[in-house]
Amino acid sequence: MFRRFCSGLSLVLDQIGATEASVVGQSRGGYVGVTCAAYDDRIRNIALLSPVTDLQRLTEFDGYAVDQHVFGLAQFAPYIVDRHIMIRIAADDSRVGTEAAVTFGHLVNADIRLVDFVGHVPPEDGSTTAWLLEQHHGPTFVSSRKETPPLSVAPLIGLSMMSISAAT
Repeated sequence: MFRRFCSGLSLVLDQIGATEASVVGQSRGGYVGVTCAAYDDRIRNIALLSPVTDLQRLTEFDGYAVDQHVFGLAQFAPYIVDRHIMIRIAADDSRVGTEAAVTFGHLVNADIRLVDFVGHVPPEDGSTTAWLLEQHHGPTFVSSRKETPPLSVAPLIGLSMMSISAAT
C-alpha cells in the first residue's frame, strides 16, 4: 500500500548519501515507518509512538475486511527484527489498541514502554529522543569521547506523522 511512498523515501536517502537512518512514526506514521523500514535496511532505528499495527482496529475501516496477509504489519517482522525498535504507547489506548501494539512489539523484540495514560497519544517526555540518541551510532550525534567532533545537524525530512533522521 505504501510501497511507492517508501520508494520515494529511499530515493531521498540515496540523494543525501545516507548510510543509516532513524524513523519516528506516530499512529499511522508508525505503520508507514515500519513498512518503509522493511523495504530499506538503512532504517536501523524505529521509534513507534502509539503505532497503528492493525488497520482493522481503526474506526475508519469499520465495515471493511482488512486482509492481514496484505496489510498486516506482522508480514514485515522478519525484515525488521534485527533493528532497534521502541514502542511507546498509553497503557489504555483504545484507538490503536495497546494489546495489538504490545503483541507486535514482542514479535519484533521491541523495547516496549507503556505510559500511564488513557487515550491515544500520551505527552512526549523526552524519552523518545533519549532512546534514539542511545541507539544511533553515526556521526549525527555527539560521541562520549574526550575529543568530541562537532555536532552535525541531521537532515530531517518532515512527513505526515513521521520523521526521518539520517547519517551520512
